[in-house]
Amino acid sequence: ACAVAAASRAEPVLAVPVDQPVRTLWYAIDEHFADAVRRFRSLGANLDHVIINVEPRTGRELLAALKQDLAAFPGVGLVVVDTLSRVFASSGVDPNSSHDVEPVIARLVDAFHRYGVASILLYHTGKAGKEYRGSTAIGATVDDILTLRRRGEQEGDDFDDDPSDDGRRLLVQDGRNLRGRLQLSCTGGVYQLYEESSPPRTRILTALRDHGDATGRAALVKLAGVRKDLGLRTIADLISEGVVTENHHRLRLTPSGMKELGS
Repeated sequence: ACAVAAASRAEPVLAVPVDQPVRTLWYAIDEHFADAVRRFRSLGANLDHVIINVEPRTGRELLAALKQDLAAFPGVGLVVVDTLSRVFASSGVDPNSSHDVEPVIARLVDAFHRYGVASILLYHTGKAGKEYRGSTAIGATVDDILTLRRRGEQEGDDFDDDPSDDGRRLLVQDGRNLRGRLQLSCTGGVYQLYEESSPPRTRILTALRDHGDATGRAALVKLAGVRKDLGLRTIADLISEGVVTENHHRLRLTPSGMKELGS
């Protein structure tokens, strides 16, 4: 929803430029029409470029609605199905059965290709939150899988082991076109790249102010929640500028550091 709202205003989506407003056809199968409208309005979407349909439930109904809606609303560039889980349930499909799952998704994917629109099929992860639940045919039938994880749910998630939820997320990209991981932050329901939420310099200074000091540069990087290589370079710069002092591996803010934070 955040990506759709940004794209509807021709604004970058996670730092990827958007040249012109993207018109999205959103199938809100999992919520009431008014709730979907309120959510997009709260995200600042250009509602002239977001078409919401809450009618179709089954895969067959979705295909019929897709044909009608794309004819009625020219210029749609993206179709979102929210959620694929509800389509399976309404269609009597066992999500754990590749025999059941594959034809439903394949027909949808074929339709998206035929109509020349990009598509996002929203789905749920398993209890562990690491990957999508159900048959492997779900992931094998689409081009790319993007999994939104809470921090620390899997080794290598790049966040520290603090169990509190501070809104940080990891977007794992796996597929034909997209590979890698993006660190995100979520504030007030709005996602953005974590590095853009606050400069590393500010986060490091804030961590020192809030904790008084830190033992070792690696510990300070962890406190600040900054990527290690970037954090270590930033700390070295702060020390060389006299904004942070280091004495027997103990790091503290100097008065100029406090002044910078205050400004």
